[in-house]
Amino acid sequence: MPYLSSGRTHPGLIRELNEDFFYADDRLGLYIVADGLGGHAAGEVASKLAVESIVDSVKADYLKTPEVRLDLAFRKASQSILVHITENPDHMSMASTAVAMLMEGSKATIAHVGDSRAYVFRDKKIEQLTVDHTWVQSQFEKGLLSEKEISSHPMRNVITQALGNTTSIRIEITPFAAHSGDRFLLCSDGLNGMINEKTIEQTLRIQDQSDCLSALTQAALREGGADNITVVLIDLI
Repeated sequence: MPYLSSGRTHPGLIRELNEDFFYADDRLGLYIVADGLGGHAAGEVASKLAVESIVDSVKADYLKTPEVRLDLAFRKASQSILVHITENPDHMSMASTAVAMLMEGSKATIAHVGDSRAYVFRDKKIEQLTVDHTWVQSQFEKGLLSEKEISSHPMRNVITQALGNTTSIRIEITPFAAHSGDRFLLCSDGLNGMINEKTIEQTLRIQDQSDCLSALTQAALREGGADNITVVLIDLI
């Protein structure tokens, strides 16, 4: 099954640096979005390190299953950030979220840590394939916050998992049976934190990838562009 992808990143309207990083390779069938944390350029380094490490690992472990390849890749990425911190103490607070999708035929395998998301758009409907590793999501799952409260809570941006955490990370691996005609969206929270799911769903109906990427980015900018915005689209032909 052939894949066609494209991606775009924008610093937004508030941040001086773009600490997001993405990767899209149709031949390898690997797609990644990472959102760096740490400030003072540390986040920019973290997201780039994470993506480069994941790519190298996935390429090297091609004989393993997609689930194992992604799990190992994320663990190696986390370790590469920790090594960088050891060598650069001024980057002590750096870390990165990541969401990755690895395609093998009609099987999509998605891995994520943090609040970068994966969606599938099928039959003109959107479905979120990842669950955010955030404090508000954990409170929602305990029944302590409503879905409406999550979107406006002052701690909505506090993540509970990230690559580069000194404690063990929880990598979520999600296999998904893909169909011809599916469109996948990987994004940083600079997109879904600015515009709601209905707007994303309506915008994904734009068939041309470049036009769709522009429309998603502009929609987030119109709502304030408070964070870096990164979007990767993957169409299954």
